Amino acid sequence: MSRSQIVVVDTMTFERSVLHDHFVSGERVLIIFGSLDGGLTGDRFTVVAPSWHTATRADGWRLRDDNGGERSYVTAAPKYLIHIEQDCLDCVTFFKQLKKWLLPVLPGRGPGETHSYAQTGDGQIVHIADEIAAATLPD
Repeated sequence: MSRSQIVVVDTMTFERSVLHDHFVSGERVLIIFGSLDGGLTGDRFTVVAPSWHTATRADGWRLRDDNGGERSYVTAAPKYLIHIEQDCLDCVTFFKQLKKWLLPVLPGRGPGETHSYAQTGDGQIVHIADEIAAATLPD
């Protein structure tokens, strides 16, 4: 039996405008990848250093995966990140928007993946909407 795969393209991540300096080295952040039992879930990272984000053609952040793994370090655009250890109105608002958009289309019980992000061979986390937009831009 095969199950269909849902790809959730949230426009709020693609359209989110957050400056590079909103985050600083040493901060802990979250990237939402799905849901678990009716709540949003994702991977936790520590912001390490500035790094060019190829897909968005903008300054991004080099992140250390708190769980280690095959790729302990990745690069992501600031608009993908959510502060997790501090009160940040922008990040709280963004999280609430994601929750409102994603939870109705993901499973209410057990795990659910958005499939909104991919990781490139050179360690870049890329939102599917940014990947599509980058493919249409001239070099």
